[in-house]
Amino acid sequence: MEIEGEVGIVLSLDLLSTKLRTFANLFVRIPNENILKNSVKTSSKYKVRRITVDFSIAYKEKIAEAKEVVRKFPKASPLVLEEPKPMTITTSLADSGVLLEGIVWIDRTQLLKAKDVVTAGIKKALDDAGIEIPHPHLTLYLGDPKLLSKKGSAVAPFGARIPKTRILPLKDSHRPKRKNHQ
Repeated sequence: MEIEGEVGIVLSLDLLSTKLRTFANLFVRIPNENILKNSVKTSSKYKVRRITVDFSIAYKEKIAEAKEVVRKFPKASPLVLEEPKPMTITTSLADSGVLLEGIVWIDRTQLLKAKDVVTAGIKKALDDAGIEIPHPHLTLYLGDPKLLSKKGSAVAPFGARIPKTRILPLKDSHRPKRKNHQ
């Protein structure tokens, strides 16, 4: 059950409060007036649960091919239910790649194990198919190399000058004082 962001098993429902044991084995007491004012989620009402695994592929990869590779994986896992059918959807175009979601349904009693198996399985399926999972990239533009002057400065994209860096010597007043050891 999830109440006010706390997830756990209900230990007791008393006149003034509800007591939970979280999955980290913490005791949480929530006043019943808060429960009446907020939404309550329960994960034990239905026998099946949905797992969503977010992943990304490089822009150079074909989205349809990645979806097909990920769509085939769950059929090999006994933890994934055949119905509702697993699916993969494209969710966003991010800085370093195309974001997708793998969606599968599992028996609620196998949630953590299934999440682990499905996440690792998607990674392995993409690796085996040679589909790149990207990492953040940064391209630094320093101007056209043809525009470099003999003095070592470059022209930046919008006409600003980028001077060559020089290291200036420290003045005597900024140098650390040495102790005389005799």
